[in-house]
Amino acid sequence: MLYDKLVTASSEDVYQFGFKAKHSTGLCAGILKRTINYYTDRGSHVFCAFIDFSKAFDRVNYWRLFNNLLDDYISFDVVRLISILVILIKTLLCVGIILSESFAIYNGT
Repeated sequence: MLYDKLVTASSEDVYQFGFKAKHSTGLCAGILKRTINYYTDRGSHVFCAFIDFSKAFDRVNYWRLFNNLLDDYISFDVVRLISILVILIKTLLCVGIILSESFAIYNGT
């Protein structure tokens, strides 16, 4: 049920905290604390895990990753597709109704 809500969520989704007006990680932390309190007050155990991905993409050696995937018998076509998506990715910016020219993203998120 929650998965369906997250998958079909719009850009103005109630589950998003970052990059949204009047929302912050502090608000998210408050909701998390209330949720934990709700379940612990009723005698349940609550387990949480936090992972910081802030630098994960900047530190990936993609060529090594691709070789490791091939060494693990991942199909060459799949590795080739992933490499194209990583290496040849382009984007553009939209401000109001003005679109920029597309430009390559070489590294990072």
